[in-house]
Amino acid sequence: TQSEIHDNVAAFWSPAGGLKAGTPMPLHYRLLWTSQQMGDGRLVRFSTTRIGAVGDTRSRLFVLDTSPISGAADSMPEIALEANAGKLENIVLQPNRETGGLRLTFELDPDGARVVELRARLMRGPIAVSESWLFRWTP
Repeated sequence: TQSEIHDNVAAFWSPAGGLKAGTPMPLHYRLLWTSQQMGDGRLVRFSTTRIGAVGDTRSRLFVLDTSPISGAADSMPEIALEANAGKLENIVLQPNRETGGLRLTFELDPDGARVVELRARLMRGPIAVSESWLFRWTP
């Protein structure tokens, strides 16, 4: 489309027989909105993401808050944080007394990368206790 605001519905699908140029392809789909949270209700959700500058550097500070978690102060989960480029530094997970959840903070030094794919999850051993947070950072 001519403007990004019209790209609110996108599909990545390849029909088994392919598409033939000039041949109509009727498609039907349904969009569904709900006030209920989707997904596994047993997993902690990353409810907010904030990003800011780190001084005069190209690094960015990420602050991720989670939904409330039971036993957060007693036994902190482990952090599984990944980036496909750049460097992750100053990674901290701590209780957020205001929300009853957790706050994960880290700095991303893109190290010249034009795109960095980030992923975070909270774990207890091999078991995920949070949803997977995914973020594509671009300058």
